[in-house]
Amino acid sequence: MVISRLDATAKTSGGTSLSHLPAVVGRTARTRSDVLEPDTADLLIGVQQAVDQLVAASSMDELLALAAEAAARIGFTRVLFSRVDHGIWLTQNAYAVDDPGFAEQLVAFGTAHSRRLAGQLLESEMMLSGVPILVSDAQSHPRVFRKLVKFSRTTDYVAAPVQAWGLPVAMVHADRYPDLSVGEADRRLLGLYAGGLGLAIERAQLADRLKVINQASASFGGRADDGGQGGPANQSGPVRLAAVSPLPSAEKATERLSPREWDVLRSVALGKTNAQIATGLFLTENTVKVHVKRILRKLGAANRTEAAALYHRLTRRGP
Repeated sequence: MVISRLDATAKTSGGTSLSHLPAVVGRTARTRSDVLEPDTADLLIGVQQAVDQLVAASSMDELLALAAEAAARIGFTRVLFSRVDHGIWLTQNAYAVDDPGFAEQLVAFGTAHSRRLAGQLLESEMMLSGVPILVSDAQSHPRVFRKLVKFSRTTDYVAAPVQAWGLPVAMVHADRYPDLSVGEADRRLLGLYAGGLGLAIERAQLADRLKVINQASASFGGRADDGGQGGPANQSGPVRLAAVSPLPSAEKATERLSPREWDVLRSVALGKTNAQIATGLFLTENTVKVHVKRILRKLGAANRTEAAALYHRLTRRGP
């Protein structure tokens, strides 16, 4: 179960598991008005439902589209999901209850003012430590991203790092503007949600890779069947080998591809655009372009089509 894995993750990181959270944080939080704070037990159910929604995503594109909205199940009114690429904070998508226009504006503003995670920025420390944060005095705190805080008019917020394959790849920010404050319970809840999001990212990336393998297998199967028509059964072997003739120079070239270049090549073989690859692998489009150029050079391919064809030929080779 995903929730049991989240409990294990919380224990190793010094956090609080789902089963013990209500006893630790209680059932109330500070409020700015007469609006009632949701019961913590309901919020825990919200975390489980949100993680279930993320895990059900069939691809990285679908998952990233849900990353901000799903967190609203935990009682947050505004959520911002951001990627981190080579230390650069890049806003990806946002969700605002009853105000989709503001969510779009927030992403656009963050994109226009992307910045490096460095220095005394609270988020920089958060990504290094892997521990979610609570910022109670956002408008006056000297270590916040001032431009983004002022634009959003948030007075307090919680944020949590998202890790995939043991590396920090993204982060989630949330608040309950304008009626409620966030507190320690929200920090822990968002941390659990971010843990589930990281697991969902790993699953979605594996699912995308599996699609490539399945496509290659289906392509090979079709060619093998065609090769067996109209001829003796013992000819199917040679025909199969002829369809996937050895490419020793290319094989040696693929050995020089880095793990990230292999990820990009798989996505190219799926027919994805640079923008789609960037989204799925948490990279900028410029970074993807650089990877593609290196891949083409290493493989000796003239274009993406040749690189994709070569990938399929190499991955469907039989013994």
